Amino acid sequence: MNLLRVRRPLTAVRRVIAVCGAHPGAGAMHLGFAFATYLGEIHRHRTALVEIAAESRLIHMSEGEAVIRGPSVGYRFRSIDLYPGMDAGSAIRVAGGGYEEVIIVYRFRDEIPVFSTDVRRFVIGSARIWDRHYYRDLMKEHLSSGHVGETYLAVGPTDSEIRYFRREYGCKLTAVPFIPNPFDLTKSAGKFISGLI
Repeated sequence: MNLLRVRRPLTAVRRVIAVCGAHPGAGAMHLGFAFATYLGEIHRHRTALVEIAAESRLIHMSEGEAVIRGPSVGYRFRSIDLYPGMDAGSAIRVAGGGYEEVIIVYRFRDEIPVFSTDVRRFVIGSARIWDRHYYRDLMKEHLSSGHVGETYLAVGPTDSEIRYFRREYGCKLTAVPFIPNPFDLTKSAGKFISGLI
């Protein structure tokens, strides 16, 4: 495990991807790691994964045994630089650290950074009837502010759930396939991510 320092810009950040979890356990961190694996390990881009949270949920990582502690410390995990428990200002400083790809993972009530570059935004949540209120609350609070994503995701939605989202929110819901291990992507998972980002 290597302690990192945020470096001065070497190159302009190529892309910022923001993954918002519509509710606890939505899978935002899982998807964020899948994106980071795809970009950092498969494509060899210099990639940072930034978790915006008052208290980090990244406690223990397998196959690297990186124990994550501290609100503003970065760690190397395989070929990805992890920055857990950051605030919006710290995330902007990380993005200026010479990375080609920066992936931000946050919950929809968290303050997110405003970047000078375009941000590709995703929102992931459950489309199940008992969980739809999370998406409804998210839409009410953030749609007018422009902080909601341009791509809405759910794991395994049914056709009726996809139709419901189109009718109620005027947005397309994209089905996310099951990704068993975000650090070792299957061919189908890599193809899905390639088409998504």
